[in-house]
Amino acid sequence: MRPLFVALEGIDGAGKSTLAAELKENLEALGVSVHVTRLVENTIALLKGTVDRSTGVAGSYQELVPDAERGELYAVEAYIVASQLKQRCAAEVVLFDRWFPIVGWNSGALPWDLGGKLPVLAYQELTKPELVIWLQIEPAIAADRLANRGDWMVKRYERSELTSVLTELHERHSKAWSGAGNVLTLDASRPIEQLVHLATDAVLWQLQRPQPLGDFGNI
Repeated sequence: MRPLFVALEGIDGAGKSTLAAELKENLEALGVSVHVTRLVENTIALLKGTVDRSTGVAGSYQELVPDAERGELYAVEAYIVASQLKQRCAAEVVLFDRWFPIVGWNSGALPWDLGGKLPVLAYQELTKPELVIWLQIEPAIAADRLANRGDWMVKRYERSELTSVLTELHERHSKAWSGAGNVLTLDASRPIEQLVHLATDAVLWQLQRPQPLGDFGNI
C-alpha cells in the first residue's frame, strides 16, 4: 500500500515548516512512520541558483521566469518525485511542506498554459494528496513572523509592500482552498499544540479511510 500523501498549504509565514516538524514528531510518537519532503525542491534550487544568484536578488526567479515556464519544470519533477515516493517510500505518511509551488493546482484545470506534451501529461498523471491542511492566517501576522525570523522577503520588500504581497497570496489561497474537498482549514494564529492535535486527528482519520473524504471544514 502506498503512503498517505498530506500537503501543508498556506502563505509565507503561515507556519507550514513548523507544523510539518511538530506533526511528524507527534505522529511518530503514536507509531505512525512519517517522511517530510518538498515536491519540487530541486527545481526551485536550480532556479534560485541560475536566476537569483546571477541577479543578486533573492526571489527574483518568481518574477523573471514566467509561471508557464516554471510550471513545466515543476510538473516534470513533481511527477518523478511523487511516483518514486508512491512506489518506494516505506513511510505510512508523506508530509509535503507545500505541494505544488503555484497556487491553484487543485482546481481541476491547469493553473497555467503548459506548452509541451510531457509537462501536460506529467501534471495530469500526478498523484494528488488525499488530505490538504490549509494554514489560514492574516497577512499582517504572517509579515510579523517573517520579520522575526529575518526572511528574505523582509529584506526584499518594504513592510507595506510585503503586507500587500502577502495579502494577494492570501486571496489566491482563499480562492483555491475555500470549499474545496479533502481540505482541513486551520487558524494558523492558534497555538502550535492545538494545530498539531487537530492535524494529527485528521491524518489518523484519513489513514483509517483509504478512499477520498469530503470537506473537513474550518477549524
